[in-house]
Amino acid sequence: MSDSTAELDSMLAEATDAVTAAERSKASGAVWNAWQWRSYADAFQPRDPLYYLVDGLLAAPSLNIWYGPPGSMKSMILADLAVCVTLGKPFLSANPNGKPGRTFPTRQSHVAWVDMDNGRRRTDVRFDALGKAHGADASNRFLHYVSIPNPVFNAADDRLMSDFELGIRNNDVKLLIIDNLGLSIGETDENKAEMAVVMRNFKTLAENCGTCIVIIHHPTKGGVQEGARLGDKLRGHSTIEAALDSAMYIDRLEGREAISVIPTKVREYQIEAFGADFAYEHHDGTYDLKTACFFSKPHDSPDEVRRRLLQDVILTVLFEQKAGSQVSRNELYEKVAGIVEGSLGKKTPSRNEYRGQLTVLAELQLVVEGKEKDYMYSLSDSGWLEAQNRKVKRGKDNG
Repeated sequence: MSDSTAELDSMLAEATDAVTAAERSKASGAVWNAWQWRSYADAFQPRDPLYYLVDGLLAAPSLNIWYGPPGSMKSMILADLAVCVTLGKPFLSANPNGKPGRTFPTRQSHVAWVDMDNGRRRTDVRFDALGKAHGADASNRFLHYVSIPNPVFNAADDRLMSDFELGIRNNDVKLLIIDNLGLSIGETDENKAEMAVVMRNFKTLAENCGTCIVIIHHPTKGGVQEGARLGDKLRGHSTIEAALDSAMYIDRLEGREAISVIPTKVREYQIEAFGADFAYEHHDGTYDLKTACFFSKPHDSPDEVRRRLLQDVILTVLFEQKAGSQVSRNELYEKVAGIVEGSLGKKTPSRNEYRGQLTVLAELQLVVEGKEKDYMYSLSDSGWLEAQNRKVKRGKDNG
């Protein structure tokens, strides 16, 4: 244990041990009396409408999870949202080069970002690129972020969370983002009922401070059974989902710098699925982001996503063949079906579904179709470049 951790534990112990055993013995009914009971008189009072930090998306107070597989850009899209809130500018402005999707007005507020995953340099690079793209400058004091903090952030530690609540209050933080859940719960097993303590602590923090909390998390491995809820992808014990006001699944469109954000649980208000395009540029000669931001885009229907997925897999398989070689239609189908069902965990395409997308690629002149004997296929020059470009993009990890 580090000296700073020991010192914090000592201070917290002194504060919580102030009530003596004698005082406890006199406290018959103290719990009941301490609770703030309400009645019909309170229930019937006029109430303010829900307060949104991000209109129609994130209310305060609330407890939320955004989750998706590695490389789905879940951390990046939330970092973009965080920057927009620190500036009070719309989240997902219209793309000047594409069809507009949903744009979400924000209210300028203090934002705290606790990074337990990416490290200081990577987090610095992200907020540098996103901040510059959105027009932030060094005089803005609404963003507070920390990477791999010491003492370690542990949402299962009641005393630490009580002290952390004071920091949230003192800095008037209205949006708190935790990256990520699995690294923020100490020795707690996320697959067991003990997660109820963690979620209670987060919920208490949100309610006491009037803060919107968004936790980044991961889905279960593999797909879900056909007919199951999409929310069944959320990893961990059922007490996690039960405590949430909203859960949003981030689905990266295969081979593209674009995502779909799909609600899998919402309380009190309705959220429609929406899409986002990622635009960025690198510093010369490096993979460090120079500027980066997301633009709105129309949400692709599941059928559209699946059609594009099949096209991408077909291009990938042909790209991996030896230059100049051809593949028969049947052999190509077997390889495509294996990838879709195996590594991607999607439903196996029917032969008609597969042939339809193969025909589309041929009409786009990305695929060369030979009709001698068994149909034989290869990439055209433009198809080769397109497949190579998509392969390079898939290789980058934007969290």
